[in-house]
Amino acid sequence: MTYLVSILISLLLAVFACVFYYFYNEKIKLGNMLKRAAIIRIFKPSRVTVSLIVVCLIIGVIFGWAYDNSDENIMILAVKQITLCTLFLISIIDYQKKMILNQLVLFIFVVGLLSLLKRFMDNPSSVESIFYPALLGMVVGGGILLVANVITRKGSIGAGDVKLFAAIGFVLGFSDLIGAMFYCFLFSAIIGLILLVFKKAKMHDSIAMAPFAFLGVFVAVLFAMRGI
Repeated sequence: MTYLVSILISLLLAVFACVFYYFYNEKIKLGNMLKRAAIIRIFKPSRVTVSLIVVCLIIGVIFGWAYDNSDENIMILAVKQITLCTLFLISIIDYQKKMILNQLVLFIFVVGLLSLLKRFMDNPSSVESIFYPALLGMVVGGGILLVANVITRKGSIGAGDVKLFAAIGFVLGFSDLIGAMFYCFLFSAIIGLILLVFKKAKMHDSIAMAPFAFLGVFVAVLFAMRGI
């Protein structure tokens, strides 16, 4: 049953992602969203639509296993599932537009905050253990990227990257954030080196950070599930 619930959650997130992507990318007016033509355009098979559905469903299957076998709090797992699906949508837009949308970053923040409040209401005496890791993760995640934004070449790391990693730190907490950032920077360094070797990019070119953030969080969450 948990597998079905997890897959259903991911499927709903994939639908949300498809609607948001085409609403943003094709400038569909809100009043036209429920018209047949608009619905056909939104869900017409394309690389973006298929990618969103497939990746979200894979995430749903993985978390379906985690809900039954992981020691983590179910609420925390659900937030991570939502965050990963949202990060994949952010990754697509950042790769295409070199832009991280504030609306999606805010969505991650809000989901994380609602989770924290729910856990606090269930156990008011654990306020420090609930809020402290999230706030520390937000400060460290956003702070490291802010420092990098200041000291690196203009445009290499943008304000959107700073806000995104603050949101990731807020959701994951400090301990999982460190792993996510390590894998993010590792993957970005490897891909950057490959692009340089094959002359697909120059030394001072910037690349989208969100796809690597998604990969970093994905790997860190998998390892956390396995207790690594």
